Amino acid sequence: MRPCLFSLLAFLLLAPPVLAQDDGEDDGPPEGLILLNERTEDALAWGQDTFGNTYSYPSSKKVRTFSVIGGPSGEKIDFFGSKLRPYLEDNPAALAEWKQYNGKRTGQVMGYVVAAGGFLVAGLTLEKTGGQHINAQTGQIEDTYRLTSAGIAGLVAAGVGFITAVSLGSSAKEHIPRAVNLYNANLLGETVTAARPTLRLAPHLQPGNTGLTLALRW
Repeated sequence: MRPCLFSLLAFLLLAPPVLAQDDGEDDGPPEGLILLNERTEDALAWGQDTFGNTYSYPSSKKVRTFSVIGGPSGEKIDFFGSKLRPYLEDNPAALAEWKQYNGKRTGQVMGYVVAAGGFLVAGLTLEKTGGQHINAQTGQIEDTYRLTSAGIAGLVAAGVGFITAVSLGSSAKEHIPRAVNLYNANLLGETVTAARPTLRLAPHLQPGNTGLTLALRW
């Protein structure tokens, strides 16, 4: 009887931890799951002193990265997101979000190109007024210039291009997390419904105002 009693006590003491260990087993996240992260990288920034001299100084910037369970780790998300696209190909909803991100990044670049072109046109079409002034920094006598109608149009185009580029660049960042969430939810068998904001650029003239207004609708 006594050996049987000892055996029963040993089973009661040892069985719960073993059973708990078996029940608590976790295989970890499924292969293919995408994880987003940020890391800080050293960078070089540039500045200018009051005398117009350019200098550099150490700085840092945040870099968005992604890792794939069973795949690459710590991959940097490039400007157009091309490194992330191959992992989203099999999920139409996630791919649609990625395309919105990529499209807005392309529009951002085009906006900056338009802005640069507008400033260039404004600078190249300056005309002399016939007057002169003394440059406060160099002390030299310089001609006075004024904007032409083409130059004014160039500045307007530059302003519209710059505002468009900043708006698109700001809203583009939201699409990568949405794309990854949709992809991961599909992988885990979950359902995610995400609202998609839209950006509409609508130049129009307001009553009583002769200026050009840029309306942004989200």
